[in-house]
Amino acid sequence: ALIDYTRAIHIRPDVARYYLYRGKLLLEMGQLDLASKHIRFASVLNTNSQGSGSFALQKAVVQSFLHNYDDAIFVLDRAAGLDPSPSQYILLGKTYLKAKRYSEAVDNFEKALMYLRRCRSTAIPISGSGEMDYKSDLYNLGKNPKVLRQEMPKSAAEVYFLIGKCHVESGNYTSALEALNSAIRIHPAYAEAYFQRGLVRIWVKSQRPLLDFNRALAYNPDYFQAYLTRAAYFGMRGRYSKAMFNCNEALRIQPNSVRAYLYRGALKYEIKNYELGVEDLSSAIKLDPLCSIAYYNRAVCYQHLKKQKRALNDYGIVLLLEKELNQRVLLNRGLLYYQSEDFNNALVDFKLAVKDSPDNALLYHTLGLCYHRNNELKKALESLTKAMSLKEHFTQAYISRGNVYVSLNSSEGYKKSKRDYCRALHYDPTNLTAHTNLGIALQSYGKMN
Repeated sequence: ALIDYTRAIHIRPDVARYYLYRGKLLLEMGQLDLASKHIRFASVLNTNSQGSGSFALQKAVVQSFLHNYDDAIFVLDRAAGLDPSPSQYILLGKTYLKAKRYSEAVDNFEKALMYLRRCRSTAIPISGSGEMDYKSDLYNLGKNPKVLRQEMPKSAAEVYFLIGKCHVESGNYTSALEALNSAIRIHPAYAEAYFQRGLVRIWVKSQRPLLDFNRALAYNPDYFQAYLTRAAYFGMRGRYSKAMFNCNEALRIQPNSVRAYLYRGALKYEIKNYELGVEDLSSAIKLDPLCSIAYYNRAVCYQHLKKQKRALNDYGIVLLLEKELNQRVLLNRGLLYYQSEDFNNALVDFKLAVKDSPDNALLYHTLGLCYHRNNELKKALESLTKAMSLKEHFTQAYISRGNVYVSLNSSEGYKKSKRDYCRALHYDPTNLTAHTNLGIALQSYGKMN
């Protein structure tokens, strides 16, 4: 297809739509820069071949695609002022929505709704300033759902849906629910509105989000996102079999969905079916070799399967893919090195983790244990003492430091180890490890009684 469009441009380089078609295809191929150049060139061709007034709308669409939202809004605002119509205000509202200027978007969508009204008996109310009082009239419409359905065309449902999206982005969930309810009253089979309302009901902790997802799927059985969301909903509630069923349905619709494989792989991890989890995560990696989450989750599965080399390999890939150091990856990989008695590499990871989180007492405790196993006793004492300063009554740190003092193999070390074990027992009198280690230290020090 790309070659055919290229040949068409070569034959007729003055036809703007050929550049638009080729730009759209390049966009689908992920070549955003080249696609933008084609659309800009098409814009220039159209400007030269048409008058500026007739080309205003197309120019605004191009500017919006290029994320020049201020320019697009300026053009559309002038066009709406010269020729006010529902389509002008809807496009202007969508541009405000893309620019994340939600209040202005809602204002323009509400203006579009007033133009869409099919009320023959009542004129559009005018305020004292001479402007259309669309907000008060919309309020009166919303009070009577039957009137709303009769007076508003089906196309108004999309406008209410967009208003709902604006309120969702603004965090105003109550208004979002009202707008989505209006969209559904006008268009009772509006699957996307049911889906969006279900999401809002999750955020406001309503008891009925699943009903909306089910309705969305009833009206659109191939609604991919609804299946994935329902899978996440069931997964959060521990209903893993139903969650996996929804992942299977999502993959039936989009067999090359990385997210669906990620979800299903995570669910299989939750039911401790690590081998099948690895299969799904490997499928996700095959589809997207740069998906760091898939590598991380697969490494965790390998870790549970005791396949340490493969887990270490995946953790290393995650660190290479991500721009910033991932503390969880460093900690997990450090623990794997520690279990493999590769203390030098473990120390490297734990040091990086501590540098990223200098107030984490548990990390300092783990670093101290690693120094101890690597026979760097002075550094072990420093790390464990730092852990105690960050966390009061850190019983395990006192026991670990006592063990380091014992390793010093000196009378002073035995005295300090006894003190640390006694402090651990003071904070936790039932700690069996502290009792055992204290007994061993006293025996070594000659205190047989």
